[in-house]
Amino acid sequence: GAKIEEVESVADSPFELLLLVVRALERHSALRVVVIQALVHLASNLTLGLEVQRHAEFKVTLRDAVGRALRSAARHVRSYLHGSLKDSFLDVFAEEWELHCAPHAGIKEASSNIRCLIPPANGPAPGCTAEWTFPASHSERQHAAKAIQCLLLLRRFQAELLLQVESDASAAALVPEVTLPDPAVRL
Repeated sequence: GAKIEEVESVADSPFELLLLVVRALERHSALRVVVIQALVHLASNLTLGLEVQRHAEFKVTLRDAVGRALRSAARHVRSYLHGSLKDSFLDVFAEEWELHCAPHAGIKEASSNIRCLIPPANGPAPGCTAEWTFPASHSERQHAAKAIQCLLLLRRFQAELLLQVESDASAAALVPEVTLPDPAVRL
């Protein structure tokens, strides 16, 4: 009953769907990396298709929601900065930066994978890549790596969002405003 109505109301409002996707990103620590990648990809595509720059109030709401998710991810990474990793934190960050620069899993691949239905493994699992697992509970290095991956994904999304909104706004400024003659006024 109520769940179906909620889904139908979201389908009626793509802006609401985009906001829900961004709010889901705030729960980054409870999600698999592949899910975060898919949510960021979905949010990016929705942002492009919705012409967000034309809706000033929604643009502010979206920017604030992305900012909250990013601040949360930054706090999570910062908690590992002074932890037991010490100097190896920089090694973890460098490794994650290299991985971040590589292409991410596609939504089609991620959503068609049977692993979506299986509870995630804690730590390395045979035949399962790291983005499909949760870090081992005893491995601070793995937890830090996941936190850094989330931060980098959210930073990239925020940069894309700002770039898209700014480029759309500047493109709109280049198009001259056209005023049509009032049909009531006769020449």
